[in-house]
Amino acid sequence: MDKVLNEILSELKEIKAIQLQIQKDQVSMKNDTKVLKSDITHLKDGQQDRNSLIKHTLTLQIENMLEIKQSLRSLQESNDVKHHSRWNQCPFLS
Repeated sequence: MDKVLNEILSELKEIKAIQLQIQKDQVSMKNDTKVLKSDITHLKDGQQDRNSLIKHTLTLQIENMLEIKQSLRSLQESNDVKHHSRWNQCPFLS
């Protein structure tokens, strides 16, 4: 009978040790989860910052392209006026 009780006690000690290890693992997993959540939040924030920077850069590029287009249009109009003026000043056409 003592032998059976000792075996049961030994098994209970093993079960308790396993339970303690499981609890430690759970705490560790909770901490790892907190760290992962924090890392994901930082990554999302970084991605949002990067997206904002890309949008800003594209906006500036579009504005520059529009300014260049307007400048080219002004140059073309200026050249058209000069060209037209020259035709008006040509003695053969008067």
